[in-house]
Amino acid sequence: MQNDQIEVDVNKNSKLSLRPFLFLLILFVCMAIILSTTSPNGGPVYILIFWLMLFLLLLSFVYAILFIIKRSLYKKISTRSHLYLSINFSLGLIMVLGLKSLGQLDLIDLILVASFEFISNFYILRRF
Repeated sequence: MQNDQIEVDVNKNSKLSLRPFLFLLILFVCMAIILSTTSPNGGPVYILIFWLMLFLLLLSFVYAILFIIKRSLYKKISTRSHLYLSINFSLGLIMVLGLKSLGQLDLIDLILVASFEFISNFYILRRF
């Protein structure tokens, strides 16, 4: 009887593991549709949409990677800290990409973003 319960739990987890990848695929398709159907002279609204879609794409990608790492290491990380870590990594990547697009990315900027990421991830893992 106990083994049957364990098998049911394993099936539930396998169904949950497809959600981040499905969300990643949907965001990628939406981003491709928006970028292919809009004119390049869209202005600041389209730039904002692009950065928002890129953030959501990175967020779901990082969430999926952290989910795989969590499953392979058999770590117990709460969903809240998992989401916070994903948001933190995604914001760091968006900051680096934003600085690169403005042509202002230097070594000191990479060091500052990396130190920000390290400190905030340390805080998130200790707090949540």
